[in-house]
Amino acid sequence: MKYKQDERNLSLKMKFLKPITKSDMQKIKQRDILLDIIKGYDITNTYLFKEKKQRLKKLSVKDSILEYIGLCRQMEKMAKKEDFRKIDEQKIEVLLKKRRLLNKIGKILENQ
Repeated sequence: MKYKQDERNLSLKMKFLKPITKSDMQKIKQRDILLDIIKGYDITNTYLFKEKKQRLKKLSVKDSILEYIGLCRQMEKMAKKEDFRKIDEQKIEVLLKKRRLLNKIGKILENQ
């Protein structure tokens, strides 16, 4: 057990043997900012999910049916204005943008 701890301490010391450059500090800051952003999204999504779940639990049968009908009407209006292909194209475009952003974040974190 002590051997593993000594090995960890040695590897930590060896990492800091080379001087830390300005670009190293920038990479560390960028990584920290990205991690904070991701953590913020996670916290927000968790909060919104809980809030939505509580709101939906409190709905009566009548209110839930009215909400469903309202969503259907909204979708019908959208369908009249635009065909579904445009909606699908926009959805795919948003998903691709998210994927590109996550790929960039992954590459930055991988290079750290």
